[in-house]
Amino acid sequence: MAAKRAIIIGGGVAGPASALALSKIGITCTIYELREGAATIGGAINLTPNALRVLDHFGVLEKAMECGCPCEKIEMFSVATGRRLGELPFGSVELHGYSSLRICRTDLQQLMLSAVQEAGIEVQYNKKLTAVEEAEDAITAIFEDGTSASADILLGCDGIHSAVRTQFVEPSRRPTYTGVSTVYGIIPTSAITEPIPFSATAINSSRSGSLLTSYCNAAKTSIFLAAVMEVAEQQGEDGWRVRGKIADDTRRDLLRRFESEKLPCVVQMTNATDDLYFFPVFTLDYGGMWSRGRAILIGDAAHAVSSLQPFTQPSSKLLTALQMPPAGHSVGLALEDAALLARLLEATKPSSPQDVFPRYQELRRPRIESEYKHAVQRWEGVKTISWWWQMLREYMTWIYLAIFARHTDRSLRYDVFMQEL
Repeated sequence: MAAKRAIIIGGGVAGPASALALSKIGITCTIYELREGAATIGGAINLTPNALRVLDHFGVLEKAMECGCPCEKIEMFSVATGRRLGELPFGSVELHGYSSLRICRTDLQQLMLSAVQEAGIEVQYNKKLTAVEEAEDAITAIFEDGTSASADILLGCDGIHSAVRTQFVEPSRRPTYTGVSTVYGIIPTSAITEPIPFSATAINSSRSGSLLTSYCNAAKTSIFLAAVMEVAEQQGEDGWRVRGKIADDTRRDLLRRFESEKLPCVVQMTNATDDLYFFPVFTLDYGGMWSRGRAILIGDAAHAVSSLQPFTQPSSKLLTALQMPPAGHSVGLALEDAALLARLLEATKPSSPQDVFPRYQELRRPRIESEYKHAVQRWEGVKTISWWWQMLREYMTWIYLAIFARHTDRSLRYDVFMQEL
């Protein structure tokens, strides 16, 4: 019998996306979320044309464009000299059908949840998954409050710390904290009086890593700032806010690494961050099981492409010198996951819905593997390098950009709705 009902664990972005995709093909979904409500913490993410195509399919794109800042290129600057080192094209309406979009994660989540509500999809909060049980014709989620729910299939859309993965699909595959966290803040553009050299998004390269600065709303009245820092003890899997002395110490560390007479706006942006947040970076071994029986993992629960070890180094010393922070494809890949699974279920109408899971993985793993490899190369560490090594890295940036642009263009041309089934 074809799937008629689905349990979705996780109410972030992947969960609502999966619910919207499945509801479009006639599968009744219920979303179960661990938290008391929608997340209130999260930085700004970059959605590629691949992701915007899926949002368009869900009817969410128009509202997303009203919230986020279009971004067709990522510009690179030298903190030491202020010189523009080059740019990486990152989405063209002419070439890829859509541009990219920098948007606050919480804004995107609210848009997805609003679409879910409009579609009549139920969301239940305060639902901590404690076990999954499978019978011949159904799968059951059991929650800490004593309730349970049964359906034809169960989707684990609950992130890198997935309870579905650790409770049922592959308990031995667990994430590991890397000792590095992303520190970020959002600044009002009105607080910046110095010239802002970038059009949408910039990577500011220094001897001690890179600082991301990007407009993150349509009116360009807010700027997102982020960098990676060593943090020995993470205080929460989903991030935490810092204030007082810790926030002051964090700003001083950022200024030590990125203060520049040639880019004075960077100093102003750093000093203008009233609230600073940390998001811990975890690593999840590549590969693993993505499904078991009637349960399947979607997004970071399965592959966590953006949650890579920052100190993983490619074999080439040249590429090591030219690394840059990750571009944040994780959400976009989760959106693609949801769309492809729905397409397969609709096209094949299997008598046992889990029969499509092997084919889904066969189609999906090559793309995830490609993005994983390039995400590793984009990462950099936070250790300070020599002036000479930094000069060489800046001089060779154009080579890196030329190499990476080819992969970026191929990746952005991928259309999950054109994937041969």
